Amino acid sequence: MGLLDTVVERKDVKTPIITIHGGPGSWKTQFGLDCPSPLFLAFEDGFGNRPNKSITPKSTEEMRAIFVELAEGLSAGNCQYKTLVIDSLDHLAPLISKEICVAAEKETLADFGFGKGYELEAKEWLRLFKGLEKLAKKGLLIVCLAHSHVRQVIDPSFPEPYDRIEPKLPKKANAVVKELSDILGATAADMSVVKDQKTERTRAVGTGKYRLHLSPTPAIEAKNRYNMKAVIPFTFNDFQAEWKRCIAPASASTTTPTKA
Repeated sequence: MGLLDTVVERKDVKTPIITIHGGPGSWKTQFGLDCPSPLFLAFEDGFGNRPNKSITPKSTEEMRAIFVELAEGLSAGNCQYKTLVIDSLDHLAPLISKEICVAAEKETLADFGFGKGYELEAKEWLRLFKGLEKLAKKGLLIVCLAHSHVRQVIDPSFPEPYDRIEPKLPKKANAVVKELSDILGATAADMSVVKDQKTERTRAVGTGKYRLHLSPTPAIEAKNRYNMKAVIPFTFNDFQAEWKRCIAPASASTTTPTKA
């Protein structure tokens, strides 16, 4: 029997790792609160007066200990949480870099020389997302939140540099997050520019709501593995409906993000 005789057809769909980035006050935390039975790892306080269940890990070791407890509860079938929300990745980033520097008695990652500090940082981010992958495979919905920033992109295929909105993370960390997230969404205000026919002046008009971009453009860092629509309204209910639409042909019985 050859190796090709061991090929199996798979139709299972694992619970996704979702990363969403956007500006301050763009409903990211509310999205997490609307997810089913969420537990927040709150590295910043973005709740306002909204009820929540949260914990603030004091170290990455404490964070991984939480992962172990969640995994044990999921395996035993008695975990009270269905979603883990990290709010936010960019507030977690300084903790990761600080621990690396303290362990090596360095002031900054640059002090390691030859990019070694940044390589260690990338390894820690990879370790973090591999831990999240294990939880996702056990059925826990993973939602990572981050703020956005604008970075200039120099692409040899374009004659001039251009700006792109992406997660506000260290360069190597951003690469890990983009690669290992099943869905990378970017929030944007629902706005348009209109031109006054009389004065010929333009002005921005908004609805007060937000959109979620799920496909990449030169201006926005985004992606998804499920052939989801490029842009949807930014609410959990709209996201859930789009997710179900996309995975329905693959499996009707698999675990999906369903609001409790």
